[in-house]
Amino acid sequence: MPIDPVEAAKKGLDEIASERTRLDKLDDYDKGKHAPPYMPPTADAEYKLLAERAVTNWVPLLVKTPAQALAVENYRHQGKSDETAPEWAEWQRNRMDARQNAVHRAALVYGQSFVVVLPDRVEKKRPVIRGVSPRRMWAGYVDPASDEFPVWAIEMEKPPPRTGRRSPPSCTTTRTSTS
Repeated sequence: MPIDPVEAAKKGLDEIASERTRLDKLDDYDKGKHAPPYMPPTADAEYKLLAERAVTNWVPLLVKTPAQALAVENYRHQGKSDETAPEWAEWQRNRMDARQNAVHRAALVYGQSFVVVLPDRVEKKRPVIRGVSPRRMWAGYVDPASDEFPVWAIEMEKPPPRTGRRSPPSCTTTRTSTS
């Protein structure tokens, strides 16, 4: 079934906007910006002081600990364990060694992250690899539960504002192919 690009863009922008509150809350918790603990209206000064001191943001530790173990250090084809694959050269050329941590952190904070691979504008046979935050991208699947790759994706140049208003549709669309 063919995908109408205009309808896909509308759906993608709506999905980014609807996910915005949830992703902003996760981002705030990761940065230590969250609501204080419950305080009964009758709390005395000592209770308020204890509640204030009891606040500890564990989210950065819960993200940082597994993120330290997530790193692509080489790539080899199966059966050729002593030979580095040519894809590794492209990984290196795109400086993904330095950039992969942001992809891993986004996946751990938001539950998803994206890596976009498109042809180079000058050398069409060379890939350009970059990570994209789920705060700026939404991907469309035929069956989200079982599809490995999206059918299409939409990326906003910058995240929509936190006020809940949708920013002007300054975005790019990416069509993916699994063949």
